[in-house]
Amino acid sequence: MTFRSAVLAILLFHSVAFAAEHEVLREAAPTWVEPIEHQPSEEDDGNRGSVRYLAADFQHHLELGVQYESYAMSIVNEAGVKELSQLSFDFQPEYQTLRLHSLKLERDGETLDRLADAEIEIIRREEGMAHQLYDGELTAHIILKDVRPGDILSYSFSKEGTNPVFDGHTHAMRRLAFSTSTDHLRRRILWSPSKRELRWQVINGSSEPSMESIGPDLNELVWEAKQVARKDVEGGTPDWQFDYPWLEYSDFEGWADFGQWVGNLFEPASSLPTGLQQVCEEIRQTADGEEEQILGVLRWVQRNIRYLGSFMGQHTHAPYPLDEVFEKRFGDCKDKGMMTVAMLRHLGFDAHPALVNTSRGRGVERMLPGHAAFNHLIVHLRWSDRDHWLDPTYTFQRGPLDELDTRDYGFAFVAMAGSDKLTPLEPRGLEVERTEIAEHFEIGDFGDGAELRVTTTSTGGDANGNRYSFATSSLQETEERYREFYESIYSGIEVASPLRIEDDPRANRFIIHEHYRIPSIWVADEDESGSHFIDFHAKYLSTRLTVPNRQDRESPYSQSYPNHVVHRITSDLATEWEVEDEIIEIDDPHFRYRSVTGINGKRLRLEYEFEALKPDVEAADFAEFRENLSDVRDDLYYHITRGADGQTSSSAAADAEGGTGFSEKLLGMAAVTGLLLGIGLAVLIYFWDPPAREPLSRDHVGLGGWMILPVIGVVITPIMLFADAASFFINLDEMGAYLDGLQGFDPWRLYYFFGVFFGLTFFPISILLAILLFRYRSSFPWVYIGLMVGVMAGDFLLAYFETIIPDMEDGNERGVEVGKQLIRIVIWGWYMV
Repeated sequence: MTFRSAVLAILLFHSVAFAAEHEVLREAAPTWVEPIEHQPSEEDDGNRGSVRYLAADFQHHLELGVQYESYAMSIVNEAGVKELSQLSFDFQPEYQTLRLHSLKLERDGETLDRLADAEIEIIRREEGMAHQLYDGELTAHIILKDVRPGDILSYSFSKEGTNPVFDGHTHAMRRLAFSTSTDHLRRRILWSPSKRELRWQVINGSSEPSMESIGPDLNELVWEAKQVARKDVEGGTPDWQFDYPWLEYSDFEGWADFGQWVGNLFEPASSLPTGLQQVCEEIRQTADGEEEQILGVLRWVQRNIRYLGSFMGQHTHAPYPLDEVFEKRFGDCKDKGMMTVAMLRHLGFDAHPALVNTSRGRGVERMLPGHAAFNHLIVHLRWSDRDHWLDPTYTFQRGPLDELDTRDYGFAFVAMAGSDKLTPLEPRGLEVERTEIAEHFEIGDFGDGAELRVTTTSTGGDANGNRYSFATSSLQETEERYREFYESIYSGIEVASPLRIEDDPRANRFIIHEHYRIPSIWVADEDESGSHFIDFHAKYLSTRLTVPNRQDRESPYSQSYPNHVVHRITSDLATEWEVEDEIIEIDDPHFRYRSVTGINGKRLRLEYEFEALKPDVEAADFAEFRENLSDVRDDLYYHITRGADGQTSSSAAADAEGGTGFSEKLLGMAAVTGLLLGIGLAVLIYFWDPPAREPLSRDHVGLGGWMILPVIGVVITPIMLFADAASFFINLDEMGAYLDGLQGFDPWRLYYFFGVFFGLTFFPISILLAILLFRYRSSFPWVYIGLMVGVMAGDFLLAYFETIIPDMEDGNERGVEVGKQLIRIVIWGWYMV
């Protein structure tokens, strides 16, 4: 039996076992629930997609511990059928009961009840298993029968039960908008004012909820809106920004009240297990001073307690006992953190657990006090009159205590007696995070190959990352991956000697040595007979810089930070060159860049340095930042040429040749082939004259009525197609160098090629279509339909590339256009026929 078969068998066994132990109840909705109505919307916001959300409702009764949800969705097309033909409901079996209240399909005015005969399968998916995370959550899975486009699917369910770890407290956040429009959206919260004082706020929203008393000792908070527009989230927005509007509610009175709950939950152990005491004494005896003791404890936990998150029941927030963690030798951030705190205290240090949010960061300051504000536990250490923040889950972290890299979490809540506020967390170690690349080429006589020696020296967080990468992959796999990195620039490059590493844990310096042989480094210039060139590219630095595709923004942009790279390229050439040094400096408020390039005799020297100065770019500064960053990317190429007469020249490749020149050739080939194909097809179509259909009337009919709409479309289509194709050439000023540095059939290259190819293929045909129209040729209707189908197919392919390209923003615009084009084909295609 293969490993995959064994895993499948185990999952199937667990599925059967869970189905027997956890029955999903089918009951009517609780009496306190107030259902909302839904009906098909006649309005179209242009973003229907495959599913139209008619209603989305969430109701939470805090005193009963019940969360109720209901949804109604109109299935627009076949994609919507695929999306909604299966339903999944997740719940925690240790403290929650799942109840399904309704499951209906509305079709042609008839309501079909699908709950009674629904086959419910209980499975345990453990979606976080790949990241060593296990939560014990179960999923009730239903496969619906006979779902069709045009159906309205509605269902409701509730989960009863709360995690006992919260000791009756509540803190939650619910979205008030989504990436798709919603006709009717509601959030309703019920609670007893005699049992708790509820606090709430709307983050990033313009409308506030209403609160009123609806019965004896029962209050109601309601946020409700109709025709809620979809929320466009700009890529690259920092998480602390809270892209979506949220309703947040909490019954913690303040940070002091929250501190009492945290203090009870994370009470450090009064004594260590015997085995752990022995570990601490060994560290005490062998360490040279207090700093070595602190690092010894941290290193021991990082290395010996492997990370594995078991979030079963109350252990979503409560750590396991120390003796259990020590015996199993695994745990999550809470377990590893509490063990580190206990060991440091045993050695006499002032250490406490501290809660942070790895994604929201400083956005925690905007949130209400409560457990939902945090998702990670680290250790706060007060030593030598300084605050130190230790993360025991950071396995391959090395270096002195003051240089341990601490991310910019913004704020932490330190779990210690009397804690009543957030503590600002100053990031540490960012100033020593740096990577230096030294590439040296040994180039022989003209026509010979070359040898390339690369030395990569990284410190700080970059060293930790490289150390982790080498520890999790074989040296052979890593060596091949590194070779492939250079293959796109130097075709046929081979490994000359094995990859070698040096690791200095004390200084946290990681050095990688590479040695390659390039069979032929001089490339023949296709545009100039007998001329050859070499392109040098600071590719590593280029990969660390992403120029956003979008040119303006409404929200801040998060750049890679810290990001400090020095990339040096040197070479000993066979002949004398005299090229004065050129220095380029770009001082942007968000980064600093400097390059020095030139050739002195036979010595080529290129040096590029980039350093990010701050993590975020405000929207008002984004356009300038993007332009400056694009200038940096364009400067990372250097081009030397040897002519047929032996004359030599050099230039920054991006300035003189548009990178390596590949992008211009790529788009030029797309333009020529597209135009030739389009002209050829237009000529064939022009001489095609199908038999005319018998007219319904012999009276002359002009181009009027509804026919004026496609006539306008026929006239402006050539202009639109040409402009669309030309836009790719215009963007080449910013994207040319980037396209040159990509490998093979990269999606970006294919996107630009087909963008030009389709536009210029259909351009001559669209001109012909106008000629056929005004000459009343019988072929016009068929050519019209064919052109619309062709344009839709082209847009469909480009929309596909927009979805798979990671840096692409606004990737659904062509997808929306495909849908509109399909509607035009259905309407006007039928009209033409």
